[in-house]
Amino acid sequence: LLQTREMKRIQDARTRMLCAIAAYNTGGGNVASAFISGSHDIARASEMINRMSYGEVYEYLRSHLPAQETRDYVQKVRDYMNNYRALDGAR
Repeated sequence: LLQTREMKRIQDARTRMLCAIAAYNTGGGNVASAFISGSHDIARASEMINRMSYGEVYEYLRSHLPAQETRDYVQKVRDYMNNYRALDGAR
């Protein structure tokens, strides 16, 4: 639901998943406020997000999300996803 509804305006699928991961931990409004200070409007934040690459969004979330817990969570889940992809490719 986070990806298909709340983050639906984010065009890049990987970036949309990354923002949904952050939103799962902290809420969509806090993801939006990381990009637009004082705003919890993900539609407005999506405009800024869509102008950024996946790597830029990742780094931005890691440095601008309000809670350290969520910044760490985003990194941890991304690392796990990369590890699983590597394992899957080894077969």
